[in-house]
Amino acid sequence: MSGLLNSSIHPKTFGILRDIIRQESGICLREGTERFLRCRLKHRMERLGCSAAEDYLDILLGDSTGSEVLTLIDLVATNVTRFFREPFHFDFLCSAVIKASVQGRKRFRLWSAACASGEEPFSLALLLKNRAPRTLIETSILATDISRIALNACKKGVYDNRVLEDVPPLYRGDFLASMEIGPEWIRVKSLLRNMIQSERCNLINLPKDLGRFDAILCRNVLIYFDQATRNRVLYDLVQRLTPGGYLIVGHMESMAASTSGLDLVRPSIYQLPAR
Repeated sequence: MSGLLNSSIHPKTFGILRDIIRQESGICLREGTERFLRCRLKHRMERLGCSAAEDYLDILLGDSTGSEVLTLIDLVATNVTRFFREPFHFDFLCSAVIKASVQGRKRFRLWSAACASGEEPFSLALLLKNRAPRTLIETSILATDISRIALNACKKGVYDNRVLEDVPPLYRGDFLASMEIGPEWIRVKSLLRNMIQSERCNLINLPKDLGRFDAILCRNVLIYFDQATRNRVLYDLVQRLTPGGYLIVGHMESMAASTSGLDLVRPSIYQLPAR
């Protein structure tokens, strides 16, 4: 099976796989990304005994349970993240929550809509617990992702000790603990894990009972969708905001979000006008 990576995917096979991925996840693989797909499928194909992408496609189409489609999405989803990535987003949102709490708000619901392995929601929880432990009565964070692998990592809250390089020293001792399994691992403490509810969620097919949120972080996800899908996802996200709520996107996604009908209040930070 060592030649799988160097073998080509027939254009027709690539087109069918690309259509399945787009239909099931919204992820749009552009022309010329055949090598990327081969790399992501290599180990799965070896495990299944496939000698060519066509063999894998037969297995995929023949799986009536839908399990292999979920595995395929796990493989192609990009889960690049780190603690306090774009820190001003967290600073802004934390300040907004504190300001609202001083004005009388005591319940806040936040959503990390593409949480990957969890660094994003835990960064937010770290800030809120450190800066506003007495003023907030109830703050809940929903962490969702389409990748089951990434979401499992979020639920565990266990990370390689190297992630501490991204965590301000102020938060390391109080909110992160070394693991008994070895000094190379840290785990987010239970008081933060208890703030976060983790669920699998597909942004192109949101649950009807998801509810509304005071802020939604959906960063560096829209870039993987085509224009029609981006518009649809943005519309659905806006419907999940409370009046005055915030939508935070990645810097490269601000152009797409500018058409969402929200007010731009900071770079890549948008607000639904209060009624």
